[in-house]
Amino acid sequence: MIRCLIVDDSPTFRTILRRMLAKAGEVEVVGEAGDGEEALARTLELRPDVVTMDVRMPRRNGLEAITEIMRVRPTPIVVVSAAAGDGNEELSFQALKLGAVEVLGKPNALDVTGFDGQCEAIRRAVRAVASIAVSKRPERTIERPAPKVSAPLPLACIGIAASTGGPLALHKILSALPPSFPVPILIVQHIASGFGEGMTRWLASQCTLKVRLAQRGDTLEPGVALVAPDNAHLMISMGRVRLDQGPPVKGLRPSATVLFTSLAREFGAAGAGLVLTGMGDDGAAGLKLMQEQGAFTAAQGRMSSVVFGMPEVALRIGAAQVALELDEIAPALLKLGARGSSPATTLAAQPSRRRRLLLADDAETILALEQALLSQHYDLVLARDGEQALETARAQLPDAILLDHSMPRLTGAEVLEKLRASATTRSIPVIMVSSETDPAIIGAWKRFNADAILAKPIDKALLLSTVRRLAP
Repeated sequence: MIRCLIVDDSPTFRTILRRMLAKAGEVEVVGEAGDGEEALARTLELRPDVVTMDVRMPRRNGLEAITEIMRVRPTPIVVVSAAAGDGNEELSFQALKLGAVEVLGKPNALDVTGFDGQCEAIRRAVRAVASIAVSKRPERTIERPAPKVSAPLPLACIGIAASTGGPLALHKILSALPPSFPVPILIVQHIASGFGEGMTRWLASQCTLKVRLAQRGDTLEPGVALVAPDNAHLMISMGRVRLDQGPPVKGLRPSATVLFTSLAREFGAAGAGLVLTGMGDDGAAGLKLMQEQGAFTAAQGRMSSVVFGMPEVALRIGAAQVALELDEIAPALLKLGARGSSPATTLAAQPSRRRRLLLADDAETILALEQALLSQHYDLVLARDGEQALETARAQLPDAILLDHSMPRLTGAEVLEKLRASATTRSIPVIMVSSETDPAIIGAWKRFNADAILAKPIDKALLLSTVRRLAP
């Protein structure tokens, strides 16, 4: 059984949390404390496996209690705070700096749709961190030979994924990078709803590197780290940020696999991907695609990971080429970044590669026309029904798809919906080429984020300009 101590100045919330953790099965609440002073005494007396801690309490507050607990009896601490959204989230993230390993919001009983998920997140975090080994602050730097890191091309962009333990890992990495760092950084951090903006502000206040939430249409800038906002997939298309509200991937939105897949498609060997500490396997599949494109890929090592879930999967499947402990990551990025340049310059320096287009239509005359227009500048793959189009897109990951609607087996709208539901195909530009005029069908294309809609009969000049814009 996992022995848990609950620390909160509200008796009502302690009761709620006790009942909530009882549903975890393997968690036993061995005690409660109503302030920081009592939290320290009960931790020494009961020696729990994990402590849940509020940050605002009388006598000693949560930050002071965490400091003392980490000094006299280091114990995994999960901060469960109501600070999200009140402008003081930095208190919770300061707790991470002092030794806590996770920050979660207090479940809101008025949030009918989110309450159960918020409760489960707390149970999951308690289970995940209970067995980890935490050390007294400050941590001792482990002396190891400098890892060999190199990138085949000057870097255009670095993608980073993190979950449990990630905010503190990001703090250590980003605070060690100078404002002149020459490579843009994109970050997916799994964090409780409402804490993403506060975490980003906290990181920005701690780093000389610019850190801010990503916004739709942002361009990539050297020395700027963009963080995925709550409840939106972060991806890159045509050198610009795209925020996608498509379905969660394995329950996650944002998903690191969505980000990494877009980097693999957009930058190939000029990208770099890094998976940090966290539960689950998010990012591994997308990182594998980056690795297969020749990008530099790495995962945080076991010794410094709060939870070695995401990094372990990335290493096991060969998606990450090297394991780097936390104190090795910033030096490695500085070494890689020494060859950095702007995304446009880096891509121009790559060996030229013909873009691949998937043409999906059941009319041979349309396929022949599209081939005649596009074959000189693009490699073409053909599909004559919806299922074949979907299978080909998944297998070959084309640079863009020209998709008819009225096809056998699956309609164009059904294919588009399935493409957008998959992390590996979600960022592929799709051009609907159809004679369909039904507003409901056209509305479905827009709902599933078609990148362009062209009417039949085909306007040759418009088709060419659209393809060149989406697959330059």
